[in-house]
Amino acid sequence: MQLNLDDVVSNPAWIGKTVYVCAFKDGIRYSHATMNLPATPCFIDSRDNYDRLSMKQPKVPLGDNILLRYSKEGDLILDQFVGGGTTLVEAKLLKRNIIGVDINDAALTRCKEKIAFKHEGADGKVLLYKGDARNLDFISDESIDLICTHPPYANIIQYSEDIPGDLSRLKVNDFLKEMRDVATESYSVLKKGK
Repeated sequence: MQLNLDDVVSNPAWIGKTVYVCAFKDGIRYSHATMNLPATPCFIDSRDNYDRLSMKQPKVPLGDNILLRYSKEGDLILDQFVGGGTTLVEAKLLKRNIIGVDINDAALTRCKEKIAFKHEGADGKVLLYKGDARNLDFISDESIDLICTHPPYANIIQYSEDIPGDLSRLKVNDFLKEMRDVATESYSVLKKGK
């Protein structure tokens, strides 16, 4: 279903109502059903409001949308650049099992703190490993349902000063060469057809 923003806002029946949308393009807001994505609530407060819609949208991490769209409860997810642990938390909350890997001890410590929570329904199992994304031999081949990760941007942001193997310390060309190995390892643990 497509909602034309001008038609919705100019119709007094919509004033004071909350509508659910997820995308805006060329003056048209598309419903979550059309886009097959989680809904975003918008409150229409006035026909005269310049912005016309005031967003009352909770921040939903991109990882959350990826997990919802490309996996199901009980699936095994891999995040081999676990960093701050956001994907771990989302997987746990969404009842996905996840393996988190990072080369940085500080990142792993932060992740342990983040996942040490109890919440009704947060039944996803979280396993953390210190390791290198270029060597995932501790994960069985073809065992992962989805890889949801956020690698570093070469040496644009360095996550350590002296950790051997930290890809965030590499210049772009060297980083890209090493990311080929990451891709090869990732492919080996991903289930066929995923």
